[in-house]
Amino acid sequence: GCLANYLCFPPVVYSICTTPKEKMENLSCVFPFVYNGKLYFSCTTEGRRDGKRWCATTINYDLDKKWKFCPEELDDPTCVFPFIYKGKFYSVCTDEDMDNGKLWCSTSSNYDKDKKWQYCNVTGKQ
Repeated sequence: GCLANYLCFPPVVYSICTTPKEKMENLSCVFPFVYNGKLYFSCTTEGRRDGKRWCATTINYDLDKKWKFCPEELDDPTCVFPFIYKGKFYSVCTDEDMDNGKLWCSTSSNYDKDKKWQYCNVTGKQ
């Protein structure tokens, strides 16, 4: 799939099996997905006041409006691109203001507001 006419890649689909006692519904998250024009590589709390993590079940939530709450297996925060740090947009991990030279990223779309971050892996992606 292609997003914004320049970023193309195959989406990754994570399927979670349910037990017979659980409500039978499709719990497949598609990564990355677009929400409010931003690219998400993991479950997010963006747009929610209750802090519950969710994901899109199609590559473009903005178009399809299809989503699910994330199962715990997918609940680890990861990088959100682009993100805002000190008023500047970042679309990749950065070592900005890191004395140790390690790359980091925001785990929300706006670090300035949320102050949520983590170190990136060695490839600079999450």
